[in-house]
Amino acid sequence: MKNIAKLTVLLIFTGILFIGTDLHADTRPVRLTFLAVENQSQDNRQDYLAGLIEGVLLYDLTRQDNLEVVERASLENVLREQELQLSSLVNNYDSAVRVGKILGADYLLKGTYVSLGNEIVVTITIVDVTTAKVAAYTGRGVKENFLHALAEKVVKNLTGKTVKLQSSEYERSIITLKDEQPGTVILYCNRPNAEVYLDGQFAGYTPVDPKEPFNIPDVKPGKHGVRVYAGKDWGILQLPEIRCLDWTDEIEVMAGKSLVLRAEVRMFYRLLSELGELLNERGRLEEGGPDKYTNRHELRFTDRQGKEIPVVLEISVIREKSGTAAEGVLSCDGKKNPCRFVCDDGKYDKFELNMEKVRLIIVLNAKYKYKEFQYKIERTDITPDIWKEDRADTGS
Repeated sequence: MKNIAKLTVLLIFTGILFIGTDLHADTRPVRLTFLAVENQSQDNRQDYLAGLIEGVLLYDLTRQDNLEVVERASLENVLREQELQLSSLVNNYDSAVRVGKILGADYLLKGTYVSLGNEIVVTITIVDVTTAKVAAYTGRGVKENFLHALAEKVVKNLTGKTVKLQSSEYERSIITLKDEQPGTVILYCNRPNAEVYLDGQFAGYTPVDPKEPFNIPDVKPGKHGVRVYAGKDWGILQLPEIRCLDWTDEIEVMAGKSLVLRAEVRMFYRLLSELGELLNERGRLEEGGPDKYTNRHELRFTDRQGKEIPVVLEISVIREKSGTAAEGVLSCDGKKNPCRFVCDDGKYDKFELNMEKVRLIIVLNAKYKYKEFQYKIERTDITPDIWKEDRADTGS
């Protein structure tokens, strides 16, 4: 009896151990969805690295027995059903978590990278679908092993297990496929025989016919500076300080692509004349018509120090017994100045009212039965010779 009792106790105890082990053992692999790898560099020539980085990481992750990667086809099917784009998941964790739950994923992964000189910085972000908590790992290098090192960190985070994925055979560089096919700059310019410079180097002269382009072939992909020197009296205005400059542009040439530019240059004194004239109105009081013209103009401009200046003109032109009168109030930057000006019949006369930053000019012509008038407002901080003083002449 004692032996039977001992055997019974032993069987019961063994069963408890077996049951306990079965209850706590979790052999289900961790299920994850790899969203995408995004190039956050300004250089589109590094786009090819996205597929390479994703390929290396997926290769490492799919080799782990305790990890299961959701197939991309399953992800795309869910995106279609939910009417979502992959880009929205990459930038919106709420949508990503929702899709992850539909897919039955435990974690979501996404990668980003930037190019820093001759190295690549890669960041892998892990989102827990259940808690929405985020963890990120960053690696920097040029050889493939730094990607395998990142994969080791991801596996450790997801499973708690330490694996070795780096190898001496992975010491090869991943920056080997950069697209350096040259591009072309196509420049149209309204000024013939203007000098064209690329990155400070003389490239040639613009054609006589402005409809014909000036081509700069074999331009290395990347960012460049283009300048057009059209002569000391031609160019563009830099506002608000009103400096006269050559036409310039900062461009980015894509590998194997053509970039079209249009350089519009003008004579400086014409640009200044247009900029300096804020208002120019003409009219007449016809015989037998109304004896009074009244108007109000609200203007504003930015002075050479970058301050916005409001200008208001209230003006009336009146036919009187012995002549024609103009009267009104000119306001500039909060200051007001009233004026009245009379031109006798049979005469032509001109009146000026000068304020700190603007000038009002009124012209009355009372020589005829109808009475002509003109009034205009000009900036006083712009003079006809200002381009000679401030010309930034960088041409040769």
